Amino acid sequence: MRTGWYEEVAVPENPRHHDDGVAGADDLTRIGGIGSKIADRLYAAGILTYTDLASRSADEISKLLSDVSGLSAGRLDSWRDEARELAAAAAQAASESPVEVRATPAPHGPARQTSPAALSVEPAMLRAEEPFTMTMTIDLAEPASHADRLAYSAVIVARPMAGGPKLTVAELDGLLGTTSPAITIYGAGLPPGAYRLDGAVSLREPGRNQPVHLAALVEGLLVQVHSG
Repeated sequence: MRTGWYEEVAVPENPRHHDDGVAGADDLTRIGGIGSKIADRLYAAGILTYTDLASRSADEISKLLSDVSGLSAGRLDSWRDEARELAAAAAQAASESPVEVRATPAPHGPARQTSPAALSVEPAMLRAEEPFTMTMTIDLAEPASHADRLAYSAVIVARPMAGGPKLTVAELDGLLGTTSPAITIYGAGLPPGAYRLDGAVSLREPGRNQPVHLAALVEGLLVQVHSG
């Protein structure tokens, strides 16, 4: 539920206004607690989509909004969780649509691209609290940029199938080769139970905060963690 609580804090003005629209961007004000001023700040920092927000760590978001009071780690994590759910819902809706959408880039900038990705886990049998390895392979159907490498921010979460709060399995920043776009991510281990693993990745050129209008989502990998 939207509370609008953060609209009461003083946020320094930014020349980009939310009403102007940002080409290829998602409406971040759909996330509870994010008003137009904070959304503008996030857009200006290169966080344009739900996937961008979900893939940034709470610490990184806090630094971008360091002059905004009252931003607890729990509140920032709730933003990231909502962003991840909205991104997954948008990807699902797009996959079910009978219309192929290949929009011409808007005058203000290129359209956002979301690439498909696959997630695999090793070992095949997971034991409680034991580390495991995940590999996310991204299908870069078209060249993302002229660079041979892209910087990425990735996050993997585990949703307990029996219910309960989602668990952040891993967060990772690094460089990805565009000719072999695979990311190896190490998880610290999970309690016994069945989980659905979801992942989000935001890509950008090294040394630049602005994304390369490219992101990747993977969701729905089911895993069973056995007692030790």
